[in-house]
Amino acid sequence: MTRMVIALFLLSLISCSTSDSDRSPASSDRPPQFVLLSFDGSKSLSMWDEILDFADEMEDEGRPVKYSFFVSGVYFVTPDKGNLYSPQGFSGRRKLSQGMSDIGWADTKNGINERVKFMNRAVKSGHEIGSHAVGHFNGSTWDQATWTNEFSEFNDLLFNWKRNNNTRGEDLVINESDIVGFRAPLLGVSSGLWSTLKRFNYLYDTSESKSRRWPVLGKFSGAWNIFLGWIPIVGTSSNTIAMDYNFKYRYDNITGMNKPLSYYENQVYESYMKYFYDSYYGNRAPVVIGHHFSKWHRGIYWNAYKRFAKAVCGQREVECITHEDFSRRMSKVPSSTYAKYKRGDFPRYRQRKSTDPEYLKIASRKIYDLKAKLSQHENGLTVNLDGEDKALDYDLKFMLGKKPLSGKELHEVADILKQGGYEKALLRTVIDHRGNTVNAEVRAIRLEDDGTVGIAAKSFEEYHEKNNHLAHDPEIDLDQMNKDYLENSFKN
Repeated sequence: MTRMVIALFLLSLISCSTSDSDRSPASSDRPPQFVLLSFDGSKSLSMWDEILDFADEMEDEGRPVKYSFFVSGVYFVTPDKGNLYSPQGFSGRRKLSQGMSDIGWADTKNGINERVKFMNRAVKSGHEIGSHAVGHFNGSTWDQATWTNEFSEFNDLLFNWKRNNNTRGEDLVINESDIVGFRAPLLGVSSGLWSTLKRFNYLYDTSESKSRRWPVLGKFSGAWNIFLGWIPIVGTSSNTIAMDYNFKYRYDNITGMNKPLSYYENQVYESYMKYFYDSYYGNRAPVVIGHHFSKWHRGIYWNAYKRFAKAVCGQREVECITHEDFSRRMSKVPSSTYAKYKRGDFPRYRQRKSTDPEYLKIASRKIYDLKAKLSQHENGLTVNLDGEDKALDYDLKFMLGKKPLSGKELHEVADILKQGGYEKALLRTVIDHRGNTVNAEVRAIRLEDDGTVGIAAKSFEEYHEKNNHLAHDPEIDLDQMNKDYLENSFKN
């Protein structure tokens, strides 16, 4: 049986505040934490719709996320027109020839038109369209001529899709000069790629992977080399590239999947969060994660990706922008300043204490979406769960400070308030799972006239979220925020 520990802390009005000397305002010398999220492929129309709808929701919530979409050229031609594509060279030991594709083709002409509409919608919403080449072949042995052919074929299939398929449809709102970013299929690169990037005036490449490294300008390409994350997998001693497929490959071929799918979703999410925190409180190298237009293993990777975006985008000193926007901004940064970024030579952002509500806003995110039925007994509470892990039963142990609370004592919080002389207080709830915090929140409670305890409908975070105090204020007055919350959180 899995054991979770819940800790309850009663905090006075001032116990959640920080002094002026403890505050760590944004530094003009410190770079933002850039988060660069992307998708490779582009075939699934339903995924286009879901991704863009999610981005719109994030925009409405004041937590914008802008994606880079690296599209594959074969999805802009139907199978009967496949001979329009002529790959060259070898992929492994296979000699490539006219009409070959490793990932198929577009299903229908109408499907291509719908894909173009989604791309136009994406561009108009501030997202980016980049190149994922054409047939998804490994180009690790290609010379410049072979890469040049692939880039030319990509432009022809994408921008001449109506002529190539002898059909009508919506015009793309971008042209060849707007494609400035590239990710190689299978991350297969060679020296011939760098000169090709320069020839086609590409701004950046994001085909290589390193651990928390700032991008560098390629000597031969003149393009930014933006590294995909090489990240630790939480709960293991292994590392992987920060991509959904790499986790999928590991689960399918290395570890096997003998646990509930929610376990693996949480592992992906927690690994992404660790990657984020290591950069956020460290050298601020951009967090770079890539996914695909696929819902492998019932969508657990897409779910983890959305949870990650919700957890970090819009937070203080965090910007979830496209690879293109990042590259253009870095191109304007003075070389001396950028050298400081690479060295980590700037005031680091202080990792806040667990009792600091701003820390909670950044760090504490719900992993388990559960509805619980509590059964009281002397040694604690047994909870039967209805949700992601509904097949599991958890024994929960409650703590007040360092003092364990029995189930009976838990219902005597009113007496604790009386003894402390509190009419209202802040109650902090922390849920730990195998030593990892999976949920935490600060919520106001008050002593009612009948001797019971009332709990505010909204947590501290939810109360302040609509005004984005925690995300955007350059100077956060936590004392005033606590007072405002305690005074007004019980009002309708």
